[in-house]
Amino acid sequence: MSSRPFALSDPATRRRTVPFLVFAGLLGLMYLAYRLFATNHTAARTTFARPPKVGAKPPVVAAENPWHGLGPVVPDTDWSRDREFVVVIDAGSSGSRAQVYSWKSPEHVRAAVRDPHVLRGLPIVEKGDQAGELWQYKESPGISNYAGRVHRLKDHLQPLLDAALQVVPSAKVAVTPVYLFATAGMRLLPPKQQHALLDQSCQYVKHQTRFYVGTCAQHFQVITGAAEGIYGWMAVNYLLSGFAKTGDRRLYDAPVADPAEHGSHKHTFGFLDMGGASTQIAFEPTPQMAIEHADDLTVLTMRNLDGQGAVYKVFTTTFLGFGSNEARRRHVQALFAPSEPGGTVGPTTAPPVLSDDPVPDPCLPPGLILEVKAADLVGLARVPTGRTVTLEGTGSFTECARRAVSLLNKHAPCPTDPCLFNGVHSPLLDFTLQQFVGISEYWYSAEEVFHLGGTWDYTTFERQAVEYCGRPWAETRRLLGSSHRLDRLQDQCFKAAWLTAVLHDGLGIPRDATEAVHPEVTSAIESAVNMTDRLQHLQDAGVAAGISVPFQSVHTVEGFEVSWTLGVALLNAVAAIPAPPPEDGLPHHPPEVVPHVGIEFPKHAHWHQHLAGVSDLWLSSGGHSPETASTGLILGALQHPLRLSSLFLFALTAGALALLLQFFSRYRRGSTLQYKKRF
Repeated sequence: MSSRPFALSDPATRRRTVPFLVFAGLLGLMYLAYRLFATNHTAARTTFARPPKVGAKPPVVAAENPWHGLGPVVPDTDWSRDREFVVVIDAGSSGSRAQVYSWKSPEHVRAAVRDPHVLRGLPIVEKGDQAGELWQYKESPGISNYAGRVHRLKDHLQPLLDAALQVVPSAKVAVTPVYLFATAGMRLLPPKQQHALLDQSCQYVKHQTRFYVGTCAQHFQVITGAAEGIYGWMAVNYLLSGFAKTGDRRLYDAPVADPAEHGSHKHTFGFLDMGGASTQIAFEPTPQMAIEHADDLTVLTMRNLDGQGAVYKVFTTTFLGFGSNEARRRHVQALFAPSEPGGTVGPTTAPPVLSDDPVPDPCLPPGLILEVKAADLVGLARVPTGRTVTLEGTGSFTECARRAVSLLNKHAPCPTDPCLFNGVHSPLLDFTLQQFVGISEYWYSAEEVFHLGGTWDYTTFERQAVEYCGRPWAETRRLLGSSHRLDRLQDQCFKAAWLTAVLHDGLGIPRDATEAVHPEVTSAIESAVNMTDRLQHLQDAGVAAGISVPFQSVHTVEGFEVSWTLGVALLNAVAAIPAPPPEDGLPHHPPEVVPHVGIEFPKHAHWHQHLAGVSDLWLSSGGHSPETASTGLILGALQHPLRLSSLFLFALTAGALALLLQFFSRYRRGSTLQYKKRF
C-alpha cells in the first residue's frame, strides 16, 4: 500500500490535522492565561518586598510594624515581577510633581505567603523603582500658569510623563493608571479655565502615551482641601502603622460607645497639613463622638490582603485662608486697617489707612525693613497702582503671637457646636486617645531654623522663637544667611507665632503634660487654686508625670516623604482586592448593602466629587441604591485595566472553546457521512 505525502491541501489530512492544531493553539492560549494571572506555581520561589521600615520610630508613639516577624520570608528573585504601578501627579501652585508608586499584586501575595496574620494587613506600597531614586520628578512652574495658553501644556506634561516612563516597565504601561490632581493654585482659577486645563491635560495623556486613563473626570481633577485631608490621613497612618493599631475591624462591626471602654479603644493618628493658602485637619473621632456626629464624617472603606474589609469614619475639613502665607497677608493687612484687627479672609471695601512712614511690625526681626506692594494685600481696596508700603521690624514674639491668635477669628458665629475656629464645626477632640501628626509647614516652621521637628516641645520652641524674633536682623543674616533662604528667615518669626496659634488656640493641642488629659480632668485642673491641687488631679486621673504631648511633626519616614499622593496610591492598591467568599466567616449580606472600597463624603458636604478611583464604586456622596450598586459592579469590572484584560482573556478562551466544539461537531458529522458512503 503506497503512502501519500503529507499535505494540508488533502481533505483527508486536513480533517485529521486541523482539529489537533486548533486544540494545540487553545492549550497554548490557556497556558498563557495561566502564566499571566496564576501565580501559585511560583509560591516557593518568590515573595513580596518588605514594607517601608520605620527605623526612626515616631517620638510620640513608637510605630508598630505588623509585618515584622509574621509569615515566611521568601527570597524575591525578581522585584518587578507581578508588580503593579500607579502614577500620581500632584499639580500644586508652584509646580507639578509626578510620583510613581508600586506594589506586588494581591494575587501574588496571597499565593506567596499563606500566613493569615500577614494577609490581615494592607498591601505594601513602595516607591516605583527598586533603588528608590527615580520615582519622583518635579516640573515648574505650576499648571495654573498655563491658563490662557493650554496649547503649551505639553511642555509641562511631557517631562513628567517621560520621567514616569523611565520607571514603569514597558509591558506595564498600558495597565498603569495616571492621575493628575490639582490643588491650591488651580482652585483660584475660574471654573472655565480649570476645565480647559484639565481637559487638555487628559487628552494629551490619552493620545500621546499608552498610560491607562479611564474617564477624564476621574483621573484629572481639582481636588478639595477635604480630599487632600483624607488622602493625607491615609498616608500618615499607613507609614506610621496607625491602621495596625486599630486591630481587626470587620466591615460590619458597630462602633464601641461604652464609656467603660473609653480608655481601651485604639485610635489612628490624626493628620494636620498646612500649605500657603489653607490648612487641613483629619482625624478619627472617639466612638461616642462618631455616633453623635455621624452626619459629619467621611467614611473610608478599605480591604486587607485577605479580602476582609475595614471601615474608618473620619472627620476632615479645610480652613481656606488660614495657610501660612495667607495668614501673613492678613496680618500685614491688619497693620494698615486697625479697625479690622484680624484681617479679612476675603476682599473688603474698607478704605485702607496707608502711611508714608514705616509701620511697626512685631513679627519681623529688629532692623529688618521690607517694602510690600499694597496691591498684593488683596484685602485692601482702592489702592493706587504701584503704591508700596514699608514695614519695620520691632521683634516681639509675645506681641506677634497675640496678633496671630486674633487672626483665627475665634469669635465667628458657630452654626453647630462645638467649633474649632472661624466658625468651623468639629467633633470634640480627646487628647488622651488622639495623637496628631503634622506635615508641610508644621514641619518646616519647627525644623528649618529651630531644628525642633519631631516631638512637640512648646517650652523649647517658645524660648527659641522669643530669642529669634528679638535678635537683630543683621546678626541673623550673619549667622544663618548662608544656610537658609532669605524669605524663610524673614517670615520665620511670624510663622512660629502662627504655628503656635493654630496648634494651641485654634485646635486645642495641649502645650504641656498638664493639659494632655481628658477634657473633664483638664477643666478641673484649670479650676485648681494651686499646683498641689493640680498635681492631685493628675494623680487622680492616673496620668504619669512624663506623659507626652500628643503632637509631632514629620517630613519623611524611612525615606518616604509623607504626602497625600501616597493615599491615592494606597486606595488604588486596595481597590483591586476582591471581597472574601461567604465561607470565610463574614456575614451574608445582599449586594446592595455591602460597602464598596472607597471614600464616601457626608451627604451635606459642599465638596461632593469623585476622587481617584478605578470605577464609580470608589466613592460616593450618598450611598448606592440596589440599582446603582449592581450597575457599579459592572462598571468596576470594566473600568479597571487588569480586570478588563481578565475579561477579554476569559471571553477569548470561551469563544475559542465554543468554536472548537462547533468544529468537532461538524467534523464528526462529516466523518460519519464519509463512513456511510464507504459502506
